[in-house]
Amino acid sequence: MADYGFTGRLVKVTDSGMELTEVGHFDITPGKRIENVQIPTDHEYSETFYLQISAKPQHENPTFGDLGASPDGPLQYRPKHYVPFKVPVYDEVLDVPFASFTQLPAQKSG
Repeated sequence: MADYGFTGRLVKVTDSGMELTEVGHFDITPGKRIENVQIPTDHEYSETFYLQISAKPQHENPTFGDLGASPDGPLQYRPKHYVPFKVPVYDEVLDVPFASFTQLPAQKSG
């Protein structure tokens, strides 16, 4: 399976937006799965982290530096070839009542 899959990369951008620091690469094996990416806890609040995914496995040395997903606008700074991925989105309206509902004590039958 090492010949297949994607490569993930976590990068850090500083407040100026011009300095890109690579935090690390990791393999993403084929199939539906969850990858837990932990951000370093010693970061500054002026730093922004981005997760990028390449459709090439890590042994093929994927390139994340080819910019230009669009000729202009905000996508011009994004990698030219990237893989979209789904992330959970926090919904306070739905999540808070659900969390309190699941923490209610069980009723005794009687």
